[in-house]
Amino acid sequence: MLGSFWTLVTNVWTALLPPGSLYARFARGAFWSLVGTAIAQGLSIVSSVVVARMLGKVGYGELGMINSTVGMFGVFAGLGLGLTATKYVAEFRSKDPDRAGRILGLSELAAVVSGGTVSLILFALAPILAEHTLNAPHLVNELRLGCGLLFLNALVGVQTGALAGFEAFGAIARVNLWRGLFNFLMIIVGVQLFGLMGAVAATVIVGILGWWLNQRALRKEYSKWGVIVTIGEWHSELSVLWGFALPAFLSSLPVGPAMWLANTLLVTQPGGYGELGAYNAVMQVKRALEFVLLTFMNPLLPMLSEQYGKADNEAYSKSLFFAFCISTGLLGPLALFLIAAPDLVLLPYGQDFAKHRVLAQWLLIHTLLVALFAPLGSVVPSMGRMWFGFAYNLSWGLLFLSLSYFLIPLYLANGMAVAFVLTHAITSLLSFGYIYVFERRFLVGFPLMKVTIGLFVLSALSMVARGFLPIIWAGIVGTMCGSEVVVFLMVSLRRHGVRIERYIPWRV
Repeated sequence: MLGSFWTLVTNVWTALLPPGSLYARFARGAFWSLVGTAIAQGLSIVSSVVVARMLGKVGYGELGMINSTVGMFGVFAGLGLGLTATKYVAEFRSKDPDRAGRILGLSELAAVVSGGTVSLILFALAPILAEHTLNAPHLVNELRLGCGLLFLNALVGVQTGALAGFEAFGAIARVNLWRGLFNFLMIIVGVQLFGLMGAVAATVIVGILGWWLNQRALRKEYSKWGVIVTIGEWHSELSVLWGFALPAFLSSLPVGPAMWLANTLLVTQPGGYGELGAYNAVMQVKRALEFVLLTFMNPLLPMLSEQYGKADNEAYSKSLFFAFCISTGLLGPLALFLIAAPDLVLLPYGQDFAKHRVLAQWLLIHTLLVALFAPLGSVVPSMGRMWFGFAYNLSWGLLFLSLSYFLIPLYLANGMAVAFVLTHAITSLLSFGYIYVFERRFLVGFPLMKVTIGLFVLSALSMVARGFLPIIWAGIVGTMCGSEVVVFLMVSLRRHGVRIERYIPWRV
């Protein structure tokens, strides 16, 4: 019996992922990324639940505001260097390792300069921001301590981007695993001993560990590929900064500040920090689900960059389609189930958070959009068209801010969640339209519009089910809706030549 089951698994795996195929290459990198990230994010959810219960809804909202502020300044510190490292390391690691080393040296130097400068700016502005913008003058010391995390994140961003470019996803998984374990212990101990300040200090210490682990992993990759990182000739690669890193930075620039401004608007409302605490509690679960998926997508950008550089349109289209099916098939059914049973998301955080069921449903609808459009997010950078990425994110930021300033005063955290969903849906469809018009050859047989309409109907059904049915029956409805997604994607894979039933040993 066990032998038959193992034969079934092996044959199905071979059917979907023939050895040496693009699918197998994608899955190999994604598997290692997924393992480490899944464990790390699982620990992150547990620690967030414990911290939220220890700090309370308001304290957890304050922690979220500190992280949001550090993240907003981190956009300026990062300069799009992580994405730059991924693209150019993937492109030149084999055919021109010397140039890959020069680009990495330039990226690391730029990260140190930008990270240090922006960290000093935040340190100086902390009293003004805490008192006049965040309406919480008692948070000034926590903000200043967060400057250390800001600097470290700039360095780690380049390191992680380089590891992804080398397709060292096993190393990334191990780093994520150790960071997750260490963060789980440190943040709980920190909050227990020093409250909110302890939570911030723990993240800084974990950041130091992450930098050290990444550096060790990179040394092995440099030796493996014959890459020598040099800083002395950084000026010879300045065109990379202007041609890719600058538009990559500008493309990410509108999103962070827009989210931060929306958060500041929320915390200035009556009960705002409690609302932000609930929002961040749901976002913690949501990010864990999405982070596993996005880590699973990590192999996609280096693969697409390589295939685009070789003008291999068929391989490019296959990689993109396979990533779309995996993305939607993994995250879509789970999101639909949780939309129908949002109580499960809020239950671990305690009674203070239980009333935010609608908030959880809207943020999980956004997770569906992430599942749909995550693979397409690698298309623009793989082609080097980062100026379009800038225009896209600028429109995203402006639309999100406009909707937030209208909806947050009326509906608080629920309003921000609705603004989040509407913004992502509108701008993502416009981005798909751009790719369809100018690079249609990469979207042959792509069922995006059918799946989008189907998920919209299924998410509405799941959401309504919880309003009229007990949680058990609503969960069954959500499970059935998720099954519909899986069946549709299986049919799509069949149409692309993967017939799983041929490999099932019914007679064994």
